[in-house]
Amino acid sequence: WECLDMSRRTLGTEHPNTLTALNNYAVTLSNLGCEGEAEPWRWACLEISRKALGEEHPGTLTALNNYSVTLSNLGREGEAK
Repeated sequence: WECLDMSRRTLGTEHPNTLTALNNYAVTLSNLGCEGEAEPWRWACLEISRKALGEEHPGTLTALNNYSVTLSNLGREGEAK
């Protein structure tokens, strides 16, 4: 959390390094079995990536994939499509 917070403050929310820190935080939550807690962070990463990088940027596509996997892990496959 501290890394993400520091990155937001120093680089800004839309900076690629901040997006990486945001994704890493969500990955950590997922790895700890906290998919429900990871879901809003994955969504935020996707939405910020869309705005900052564009719909077709590889980082945005990765964020979309990660969000879909999280939804699937939560049993929300219909939303993941």
